[in-house]
Amino acid sequence: MTFFAGPGEEWSGVDVSGGRLVPQSVALREQFERSSNGRHEIAGDFDHYIVCGFGLAISFPLRLVTHQGDYGWNEYREAVARHVRESVCASILSKLRQITRAPVLVLATPHQPLDSCKSSPLLSNETAHRLAANFHADCAEMAAEHGAVFLPQPVETLAPNGVTTQMQFANASSVPGREDRRHCNADYGAIVMAGILERLSVPT
Repeated sequence: MTFFAGPGEEWSGVDVSGGRLVPQSVALREQFERSSNGRHEIAGDFDHYIVCGFGLAISFPLRLVTHQGDYGWNEYREAVARHVRESVCASILSKLRQITRAPVLVLATPHQPLDSCKSSPLLSNETAHRLAANFHADCAEMAAEHGAVFLPQPVETLAPNGVTTQMQFANASSVPGREDRRHCNADYGAIVMAGILERLSVPT
């Protein structure tokens, strides 16, 4: 597996050139080289592609309800759908389809650990599950438009509200005295990767 990493905002500047995805910033080019062990462009000859994150996160749909005003359900759904369609993830999928027809899986950013999320305590579990289902449907529709498949976060990693991650999968901070309020640990990664390999029918 070859891993191409970099800040999400930098990926918006990736262009298609010569049948490859080419970073336009020096910073992203350098991060590509470090994370992929020497590659600085994404070729179109991989067997499969996994696109993760790039602005595809449930945090926006949650904040829209809890911190950004009173929306009717139809207005809310339109706002979330627009956010998903206009995400960097959607842009990357569009560019990726210009260089390959290989299978593509799409994953959203992992939900925040339960104790770190400020929005979920303001929602009933019933409402939270409804928001999650709507978000997943929008992600699946957007992915399908690009010939890709959306994989929701594994159920066994979710907290009861369905929009945060169980604390046992929270990442321990590498900085003394500072809590990591966003990332998940290796146990979480192993569950996600098992689901990816099963979906791609790759022997483990």
